[in-house]
Amino acid sequence: MSYKKILNKENIENITATNENLLVEFDKNGLFLAGNENAADFKKRMQLLLDNLQKVDTGIVKNDDYEIFDGITASKNDIIPDSIMNEAGETTSKLFNFSATWVPGFFLSKSLGFMWGGCAAYFPESGLSMFLIRKNFKDNEKFFIYKRTELLSHELCHAARLPLNDSAYEEHFAYMTSKSKLRQYFGNCFQGRWDAHLFLGPVLLLLAVQIFRTFIAPSSDVMIAPFWFLITIYPIYMLLRSHKQRKEYYNAFKNLSALAVNEPKAVLFRSVKDEISRMALLKDKALLNFITYKCKESLRWRIISKRFIATANQESGE
Repeated sequence: MSYKKILNKENIENITATNENLLVEFDKNGLFLAGNENAADFKKRMQLLLDNLQKVDTGIVKNDDYEIFDGITASKNDIIPDSIMNEAGETTSKLFNFSATWVPGFFLSKSLGFMWGGCAAYFPESGLSMFLIRKNFKDNEKFFIYKRTELLSHELCHAARLPLNDSAYEEHFAYMTSKSKLRQYFGNCFQGRWDAHLFLGPVLLLLAVQIFRTFIAPSSDVMIAPFWFLITIYPIYMLLRSHKQRKEYYNAFKNLSALAVNEPKAVLFRSVKDEISRMALLKDKALLNFITYKCKESLRWRIISKRFIATANQESGE
């Protein structure tokens, strides 16, 4: 596993608020500071992540059936090689200027169903992420409707943004790795666990009413039309919410681009909803003032600025 490139004892010991060059290297590897996290807390989180990665590393080497989580096992032969992980890293590097070399991935020897391509397991309390994909991808880039690189790069985005705890734009950025415009547009409609329930609930209710009228009470006066109306309300809300957020994203992108900001996509990828909404409204000097303020209160923004915004400050005479 290639996590040792960035996550090692020496690097973690050298984490300080003033060692911005090292924090930039962590950022390049998809290890972002969270919210207003300070250097000391980031250091603790990186040490915890390293400890957990080493446990997985040691366990997978010593055991033929190492339990990854919840009854799912893998062996060292199931480890996704760096060459395949690097394919996904190239995609995220081009889009958002990071490549998460530390995320362990495994081919599952047992399929979870024909339509299953893969998934990721996230453990927020430790920052650990693991990718599980079907074994067909070991020798094939494509299976059914899934593409290996797209699947892994999508999950790499989730792994990197996990500390930001920003569900509003989570799928928006992850689906930017897809070449399908349809997936890019509709991918961010589902943003939380309640979305699926509120989307499917009225559908199941309509089905129950239809069954009731057909088989239990054929002569019932229960009207179906209100239930058809009910199933459209939440999908419309999700579409409007996603459209508004996409508009805010592109306005923020346009405003950052007007400042000659280096890689506005990368800046927005490391931002949360409130920040993106704010940057969508601010232009020119007001936007630079906002970024300056964020840098004063947030080490995360100091690193973002050091990597992507310094040129904008220079060109504006700051």
